[in-house]
Amino acid sequence: MDHNNHEGDFEGSRLEGAQASVRIIERMRSELDYASHELAGVLRVDQSRAGEALHRLLSIQWAIREVSLINSIASHLNGHQVDVRRHAREAARRWPSPVTNRGAQCMRYGHVASAVLHELKHAGVCMACHGVGSVEYVGVDHDGTVPCPECAHGGYQDTAKGYMPYSDRERARQSLIDQDTFRKRGYDQIYAWGLDLCRAVLLG
Repeated sequence: MDHNNHEGDFEGSRLEGAQASVRIIERMRSELDYASHELAGVLRVDQSRAGEALHRLLSIQWAIREVSLINSIASHLNGHQVDVRRHAREAARRWPSPVTNRGAQCMRYGHVASAVLHELKHAGVCMACHGVGSVEYVGVDHDGTVPCPECAHGGYQDTAKGYMPYSDRERARQSLIDQDTFRKRGYDQIYAWGLDLCRAVLLG
Protein backbone atom coordinates (compact mmCIF):
# COMPACT_ATOMS: atom_id res chain seq x y z
CA MET A 1 0.00 0.00 0.00
CA ASP A 2 1.22 3.48 -0.80
CA HIS A 3 2.53 5.14 2.37
CA ASN A 4 1.11 8.53 1.44
CA ASN A 5 -2.32 7.03 0.84
CA HIS A 6 -2.15 5.30 4.21
CA GLU A 7 -1.36 8.59 5.97
CA GLY A 8 -4.12 10.30 4.04
CA ASP A 9 -6.65 7.67 5.09
CA PHE A 10 -5.55 7.97 8.71
CA GLU A 11 -5.77 11.76 8.66
CA GLY A 12 -9.20 11.59 7.05
CA SER A 13 -10.43 9.16 9.70
CA ARG A 14 -9.03 11.35 12.46
CA LEU A 15 -10.76 14.41 11.03
CA GLU A 16 -14.07 12.57 10.73
CA GLY A 17 -13.73 11.43 14.33
CA ALA A 18 -13.04 14.97 15.54
CA GLN A 19 -16.02 16.33 13.61
CA ALA A 20 -18.25 13.60 15.04
CA SER A 21 -17.11 14.48 18.56
CA VAL A 22 -17.95 18.14 17.96
CA ARG A 23 -21.44 17.18 16.80
CA ILE A 24 -21.91 14.97 19.84
CA ILE A 25 -20.92 17.78 22.20
CA GLU A 26 -23.18 20.25 20.38
CA ARG A 27 -26.11 17.84 20.71
CA MET A 28 -25.42 17.28 24.40
CA ARG A 29 -25.18 21.02 25.00
CA SER A 30 -28.59 21.40 23.37
CA GLU A 31 -29.91 18.72 25.73
CA LEU A 32 -28.27 20.58 28.61
CA ASP A 33 -30.04 23.82 27.65
CA TYR A 34 -33.38 22.04 27.32
CA ALA A 35 -33.00 20.34 30.70
CA SER A 36 -31.97 23.68 32.27
CA HIS A 37 -35.21 25.28 31.02
CA GLU A 38 -37.13 22.32 32.39
CA LEU A 39 -35.42 22.75 35.77
CA ALA A 40 -36.25 26.47 35.79
CA GLY A 41 -39.93 25.64 35.31
CA VAL A 42 -40.20 23.25 38.25
CA LEU A 43 -37.48 24.25 40.73
CA ARG A 44 -39.75 26.41 42.88
CA VAL A 45 -42.92 24.34 42.61
CA ASP A 46 -42.14 20.62 42.32
CA GLN A 47 -39.20 19.14 44.22
CA SER A 48 -39.67 15.68 42.73
CA ARG A 49 -39.53 16.85 39.12
CA ALA A 50 -36.75 19.29 39.98
CA GLY A 51 -34.71 16.40 41.38
CA GLU A 52 -35.24 14.39 38.19
CA ALA A 53 -34.29 17.37 36.01
CA LEU A 54 -31.16 18.12 38.03
CA HIS A 55 -30.18 14.43 37.98
CA ARG A 56 -30.45 14.49 34.19
CA LEU A 57 -28.42 17.71 33.99
CA LEU A 58 -25.62 16.22 36.09
CA SER A 59 -25.50 13.16 33.86
CA ILE A 60 -25.39 15.25 30.67
CA GLN A 61 -22.63 17.43 32.07
CA TRP A 62 -20.64 14.30 32.94
CA ALA A 63 -20.98 13.09 29.34
CA ILE A 64 -19.81 16.44 27.94
CA ARG A 65 -16.76 16.40 30.19
CA GLU A 66 -15.95 12.80 29.24
CA VAL A 67 -16.09 13.50 25.50
CA SER A 68 -13.90 16.58 25.95
CA LEU A 69 -11.35 14.55 27.91
CA ILE A 70 -11.38 11.73 25.34
CA ASN A 71 -10.81 14.25 22.55
CA SER A 72 -7.84 15.66 24.43
CA ILE A 73 -6.35 12.18 24.94
CA ALA A 74 -6.94 11.24 21.29
CA SER A 75 -5.18 14.37 20.07
CA HIS A 76 -2.22 13.53 22.28
CA LEU A 77 -2.03 9.92 21.04
CA ASN A 78 -2.25 11.05 17.42
CA GLY A 79 0.84 13.19 17.90
CA HIS A 80 -0.92 16.52 17.67
CA GLN A 81 -0.04 19.39 19.93
CA VAL A 82 -2.38 19.70 22.87
CA ASP A 83 -2.68 22.02 25.82
CA VAL A 84 -0.98 19.82 28.42
CA ARG A 85 -2.08 21.97 31.34
CA ARG A 86 -5.69 21.93 30.16
CA HIS A 87 -5.54 18.16 29.70
CA ALA A 88 -4.15 17.76 33.23
CA ARG A 89 -6.90 19.99 34.66
CA GLU A 90 -9.62 18.03 32.87
CA ALA A 91 -8.19 14.72 34.06
CA ALA A 92 -7.94 15.97 37.66
CA ARG A 93 -11.53 17.23 37.55
CA ARG A 94 -12.94 14.03 36.06
CA TRP A 95 -16.30 13.12 37.54
CA PRO A 96 -17.20 9.55 38.53
CA SER A 97 -19.50 7.78 36.08
CA PRO A 98 -23.29 8.05 36.58
CA VAL A 99 -23.59 4.34 35.64
CA THR A 100 -22.14 1.26 37.29
CA ASN A 101 -19.72 -1.21 35.71
CA ARG A 102 -22.69 -3.35 34.79
CA GLY A 103 -24.47 -0.50 33.03
CA ALA A 104 -27.04 0.18 35.74
CA GLN A 105 -27.80 3.71 36.82
CA CYS A 106 -25.64 4.84 39.73
CA MET A 107 -27.88 6.04 42.57
CA ARG A 108 -25.31 8.53 43.82
CA TYR A 109 -26.07 11.14 41.15
CA GLY A 110 -29.70 11.10 42.20
CA HIS A 111 -28.70 11.38 45.85
CA VAL A 112 -26.45 14.36 45.07
CA ALA A 113 -29.28 16.06 43.17
CA SER A 114 -31.64 15.56 46.13
CA ALA A 115 -29.02 16.87 48.55
CA VAL A 116 -28.50 20.02 46.47
CA LEU A 117 -32.22 20.76 46.52
CA HIS A 118 -32.30 20.07 50.27
CA GLU A 119 -29.56 22.65 50.84
CA LEU A 120 -31.37 25.23 48.74
CA LYS A 121 -34.52 24.72 50.78
CA HIS A 122 -33.15 24.26 54.28
CA ALA A 123 -29.83 26.10 54.56
CA GLY A 124 -30.02 28.60 57.38
CA VAL A 125 -30.34 32.35 57.01
CA CYS A 126 -27.08 34.16 57.74
CA MET A 127 -27.26 36.05 61.02
CA ALA A 128 -24.51 38.48 60.02
CA CYS A 129 -26.47 40.03 57.15
CA HIS A 130 -29.94 38.75 58.10
CA GLY A 131 -30.41 37.10 54.75
CA VAL A 132 -29.58 40.13 52.62
CA GLY A 133 -26.26 38.79 51.35
CA SER A 134 -24.38 42.04 51.79
CA VAL A 135 -23.27 44.38 54.57
CA GLU A 136 -22.31 48.01 54.82
CA TYR A 137 -18.58 48.59 54.97
CA VAL A 138 -16.62 51.74 55.69
CA GLY A 139 -12.89 51.62 55.18
CA VAL A 140 -9.89 53.49 53.85
CA ASP A 141 -10.15 52.10 50.31
CA HIS A 142 -13.87 51.34 50.14
CA ASP A 143 -17.11 52.82 51.39
CA GLY A 144 -20.42 51.12 50.64
CA THR A 145 -22.00 47.70 50.31
CA VAL A 146 -19.84 44.58 50.08
CA PRO A 147 -20.67 40.85 49.99
CA CYS A 148 -21.26 39.48 53.47
CA PRO A 149 -17.97 38.04 54.78
CA GLU A 150 -19.84 35.29 56.65
CA CYS A 151 -22.15 33.77 54.04
CA ALA A 152 -20.00 34.58 50.99
CA HIS A 153 -17.36 31.97 51.79
CA GLY A 154 -16.87 28.74 49.91
CA GLY A 155 -16.50 30.20 46.43
CA TYR A 156 -19.62 32.36 46.37
CA GLN A 157 -17.97 35.72 46.98
CA ASP A 158 -19.68 37.32 43.99
CA THR A 159 -23.11 35.79 44.48
CA ALA A 160 -23.73 35.70 48.22
CA LYS A 161 -27.46 35.70 48.89
CA GLY A 162 -27.72 35.58 52.64
CA TYR A 163 -27.62 31.91 53.49
CA MET A 164 -25.02 29.76 55.20
CA PRO A 165 -23.94 26.91 52.89
CA TYR A 166 -23.81 23.39 54.23
CA SER A 167 -20.39 22.12 55.21
CA ASP A 168 -18.75 19.45 53.07
CA ARG A 169 -19.49 16.98 55.85
CA GLU A 170 -23.20 17.82 55.74
CA ARG A 171 -23.28 17.76 51.94
CA ALA A 172 -21.76 14.29 51.96
CA ARG A 173 -24.24 13.16 54.63
CA GLN A 174 -27.22 14.48 52.69
CA SER A 175 -25.86 12.77 49.56
CA LEU A 176 -25.64 9.45 51.43
CA ILE A 177 -21.92 9.24 50.60
CA ASP A 178 -19.14 8.99 53.18
CA GLN A 179 -17.12 12.18 53.42
CA ASP A 180 -13.85 10.68 52.20
CA THR A 181 -15.43 9.24 49.05
CA PHE A 182 -17.41 12.45 48.53
CA ARG A 183 -14.21 14.48 48.34
CA LYS A 184 -11.72 12.07 46.77
CA ARG A 185 -14.01 10.71 44.04
CA GLY A 186 -15.16 14.16 42.94
CA TYR A 187 -18.74 14.13 44.17
CA ASP A 188 -18.04 17.46 45.84
CA GLN A 189 -17.39 18.92 42.36
CA ILE A 190 -20.65 17.46 41.05
CA TYR A 191 -22.49 18.91 44.04
CA ALA A 192 -20.92 22.36 43.58
CA TRP A 193 -21.76 22.40 39.87
CA GLY A 194 -25.37 21.45 40.57
CA LEU A 195 -25.71 24.00 43.35
CA ASP A 196 -24.26 26.79 41.21
CA LEU A 197 -26.62 25.88 38.39
CA CYS A 198 -29.69 25.89 40.66
CA ARG A 199 -28.73 29.20 42.22
CA ALA A 200 -28.24 30.72 38.78
CA VAL A 201 -31.69 29.46 37.77
CA LEU A 202 -33.25 30.95 40.88
CA LEU A 203 -31.48 34.28 40.38
CA GLY A 204 -32.38 34.36 36.69
